[in-house]
Amino acid sequence: MAKSHNKKRNVGIVYELLLRHIAHGVATNNIEQIREGSQIIREHFKSGSELYREFRLFGALVKTTASSDRVAQTILAEARNLARETNDKSLTREKSLLIRSINHRLNDSQFFRRRIPEYRMYATIQTLLNDWRDPAGSDLSRMAEYEDNVRTWLLEEKHEIDLDDLTKTDSDALVVKIMTEKLNTKFGKALNSEQREIVRLYTLALVDDNQKKLVTLLESIRQKTLVEMGEYLDTLDNQILNEKAMRVRKDISEVTLDEIDDKIITQFLTISQLKSELLEE
Repeated sequence: MAKSHNKKRNVGIVYELLLRHIAHGVATNNIEQIREGSQIIREHFKSGSELYREFRLFGALVKTTASSDRVAQTILAEARNLARETNDKSLTREKSLLIRSINHRLNDSQFFRRRIPEYRMYATIQTLLNDWRDPAGSDLSRMAEYEDNVRTWLLEEKHEIDLDDLTKTDSDALVVKIMTEKLNTKFGKALNSEQREIVRLYTLALVDDNQKKLVTLLESIRQKTLVEMGEYLDTLDNQILNEKAMRVRKDISEVTLDEIDDKIITQFLTISQLKSELLEE
């Protein structure tokens, strides 16, 4: 790889490292780490910025699977044209501000040391974008070699992670996926659609510090479960079972939503499961 490649100014690598920083925050229950990493993405990868345009172009070259060599060549040509429309001065400034935010706001000494599996291809693509923007100052033989490497990459089948068609940013999607897996393990089974929605809103509440939708959903689940339990109790003739069911109903009524954490979410995953089973009855 060319010596001129700078990992800290590789838009694809830095974005992936931010996702891993957020993921580490999820794994360690570090809410501040999740919020700060997500906020940096929102601030610097915002629509309309040169950084965001390069990120979208970078992502297209990384994720797209071309159906034929002709299509791959067309994608390369279009990417080359778009890269040359970049305001290089603005892009350089925006990348510097991004690096500054990471260095000053993230307490993560390992940030730029984390391994990216596709590092070589990411470096190739970023170097190619740089060369396209400055063809006069670039190594033409290297440019030709890298274009051929990316063309070959475009023809390879990509295996994207299924994130349940989430429409939030990729950072949100990754955090939701990791939190879902974490609570899947804690809960001991695969989550149903309502439970996945609980996890999604809980995770995004951690990121955005906005719990209104989450509280509304949990309260709705609570009330529906209490209604179903009331109807179930009316059918019970067994006094012992009735007393146990009444205690469960009381416990559900008393779960507080003032401070929502993993424990509360796990309780509501159980409540949701109970509601589903009562409805099946």
